[in-house]
Amino acid sequence: MEILLTQSQTAIYANEKLLRESTAYNVPFVITFDKTADTEKLAKAVEKIVSAHPALRCIIENNSDGQPCLKDTERKITLECHDIKAGEFERIKKNLIRPFRLDESLCRFELYNAPDRKYFFFDIHHVIIDGPSLHSLCSEIVNYLNNNEDIQPENYTVFDMTEDEYSLRESENYKNAQKYFSKLLEEGETDCLPIRDVFGEKPESSQIRINLETDNEKLHSLRRSAGVSDTAFFASALGLLLCEYNYSSTAVFSVVDSNRTPENLRTLTLAVRDIPFTVNTSVPEISAFLHANQIQLEESRKNIVFSMPDAIREFGIDGGIIF
Repeated sequence: MEILLTQSQTAIYANEKLLRESTAYNVPFVITFDKTADTEKLAKAVEKIVSAHPALRCIIENNSDGQPCLKDTERKITLECHDIKAGEFERIKKNLIRPFRLDESLCRFELYNAPDRKYFFFDIHHVIIDGPSLHSLCSEIVNYLNNNEDIQPENYTVFDMTEDEYSLRESENYKNAQKYFSKLLEEGETDCLPIRDVFGEKPESSQIRINLETDNEKLHSLRRSAGVSDTAFFASALGLLLCEYNYSSTAVFSVVDSNRTPENLRTLTLAVRDIPFTVNTSVPEISAFLHANQIQLEESRKNIVFSMPDAIREFGIDGGIIF
């Protein structure tokens, strides 16, 4: 079985192709067990996890039209076991995170047996996993090992979720969401990347870290008094910063938001969406500014079927800034 990538998956896949041999999208995790942990049962847990979640068996290949697709290979993925010396895991763990060949595998499961404990290491590409998926996966493994809770197959798979996303894009909901964001973004800036101030012979990536001293209680008090969520509060702060850097009263960027529902809570996939988000600093009072952004975020979530990639294509928005 195969299906086209979602918009979020396509963005990650495109970046991965540009980065080449990168581990930027690896999602590694280690669970440490004592030396008495049952290796055979852990191997069985991996077998059950792979059977229950089709995304783990998938690779990414182009279809006959040259479009990247998620393809279920139905292959067997097993636990690789390695014996190591006491204390050796700390030395080798950094080297365990390796680039994926997306046309070969999107996950790996390994067990490192030391004399005093066992380290269960797994690494899954972000194109098929997000935070809720990782939490669910760990819970299923631990509950199976400790409580003998069986790992049931997904009722709603990555293929079901992707099909529904494409169906929604043909619906009236999508048209309404398109109108909503068209009105929201019609008067704002389209390019909010900070103005370049460093010039070299060739482009290169770098980062700046600035440590700020803040009064956390005052910040939380302001957020509570305005009645806004953490996401709305700090997205507003980022918007103010972008406006200052760009000498503008408006800014637009994307806010990463979960697209989880009770139906897809166990679905192992990348379910997040990038929501277009705009701020306008002409609102004079800070509480009103925060409240307006909270309302915007709530309304935008209702229209999550239309995401930042759509806004980039239709309105020429620069999608380079993500919160």
